[in-house]
Amino acid sequence: MKQVIFLLVLFSGALGAEAQTYSVVDLGTLGGDSSEATDLNESGQVVGISTTSAGQKKAFLWHDGKMKNLGTLGGPTSHAARINDSGTVVGWSETPDGAVHACLFDGSNVLDLHIPRFKNSYASGINNSGLVVGHVATGETIFEPPIERPMAYQLSPLARSLEPGDPRPMWGSGALAVNNGANPRIVGWTGPFICNLTCQNNAAMAATGGKFTNYVSGGRQANAIDDSGNIVGVGDSLYFADRATLWLAGGDPVDLGAMGFETSAAHSINGRGQIVGVAHVYRRQTTINDGQEFFPLALSPRAFLWQDGGMVDLNDLIPTNSSWQLSEAAAISDAGQITGTGLHNGRTRAFLLSPNADGNRWPQVRLSAPTNGAVLSGTRSVSIVADAMDPDGAISRVEFFGRRVFRRYGQEGTRMIEAPPSIGLATRSPFTIVWSNLTAGTYVLLARATDNAGVSQYSQEIFFSLDLPPILLFPYRTAGGEFQFQIADGSEPSSVRNYRIESSADLMNWTPATNFTRLFVPGYVFGNRTPATDPQRFYRAIMTQF
Repeated sequence: MKQVIFLLVLFSGALGAEAQTYSVVDLGTLGGDSSEATDLNESGQVVGISTTSAGQKKAFLWHDGKMKNLGTLGGPTSHAARINDSGTVVGWSETPDGAVHACLFDGSNVLDLHIPRFKNSYASGINNSGLVVGHVATGETIFEPPIERPMAYQLSPLARSLEPGDPRPMWGSGALAVNNGANPRIVGWTGPFICNLTCQNNAAMAATGGKFTNYVSGGRQANAIDDSGNIVGVGDSLYFADRATLWLAGGDPVDLGAMGFETSAAHSINGRGQIVGVAHVYRRQTTINDGQEFFPLALSPRAFLWQDGGMVDLNDLIPTNSSWQLSEAAAISDAGQITGTGLHNGRTRAFLLSPNADGNRWPQVRLSAPTNGAVLSGTRSVSIVADAMDPDGAISRVEFFGRRVFRRYGQEGTRMIEAPPSIGLATRSPFTIVWSNLTAGTYVLLARATDNAGVSQYSQEIFFSLDLPPILLFPYRTAGGEFQFQIADGSEPSSVRNYRIESSADLMNWTPATNFTRLFVPGYVFGNRTPATDPQRFYRAIMTQF
């Protein structure tokens, strides 16, 4: 899998572009205690799901302060997933017999889009031409596992079509979004990869199911695509899983960061390149080297807005006395309105953010030292420097975050990164700290700059490595007549390092003696295999894997 690259942006005219604060509106409920928003259009219409007074979850349409129940196909629940600029809403609904059918809500009626030979179906996206995309699912018995397939449905002329180009039919796949234009592109997921589908035109897509074209590099799921072909969703990198990612049209994937959290997801991108989504910490239960799986629990979700190379917590851009915690941003319009879900006075509520014309400009920050990818030798202390500025105010503080990381794949014992803790604070320029008592390994760093108005922006993460020489403590003869070496290398117990032990009689000519592996033993490498008859007396350890 191709590694996700990290976007490094220097200060320029693009950075520091005007960024508004927002007013926030609670969209209410359909009589129940909770609501969640999933999408909005350019007219400010918002769709989602809400509980009713009877406790059922129903699709809703909100506009101009009023929330409307969109109904069902006869079952108890429904879900509104997307809305286009004409106000057409798609999603799914339960039927009286308990099945789930893709459907279209026109405000007065609910149109069933289901393909009869499948058990369940879901409509997840619609463009302004009326092309609906989603997926269908087969049976769910032990003899017929639930395999999912992409679906496309053209409203005019009335036609339904399955996408036949799924290259991994036993893995399942689904379409989540479609853009506008004469040659709309459909994105979604397939198995552990992202499915990126292209159709020649709407009619051909509906009639023939289009054509599978490619996977999106480094991706897990594509959630949205703009009319220029830029895709956002969830991707992987060498050290991270489940990261908000931007795939520029014709370019490489960009890790958008996570505001110091462990994982993130991008849900929507508008025509101005603004991206919204969620960042959160996962608590994971794991034991090294015993085959136990991760058991994730999402904690502290925070809605974000990304633009001009930087990510901001949307909670910093609303009034401090609003009693809101914005948990997840689902969609952003070209006009800059944002909808999503949060906690308002402790209750789960759909929200709508509208930009204020205050002309406030965000602070900007980037890490300048160490440089991304640097390998530092012979030191356990690192000077960290951030360049920060505020176009229309002053920087009040820069906080630094960092921790040791491990590769996600490869040898046993590797584990995923957790959220980097705070490692220092600088309140005046130059914004710098010294991080001390480090051990050998690879580290991630990021910085958060806060301006005099209390708005913060996060830098892109950078990675650096410390290459500290191992210390060959001593060899000694075992009861079996072999030598055993102990090597202190200063790295953490869960890392894996390989060494080659070489021997010499004159400190000039060295001969490999054996290979040793430092594995899960704090600070030491144990090994043997050196013949007791070896007449040479000098030994050295050379690290062969970092």
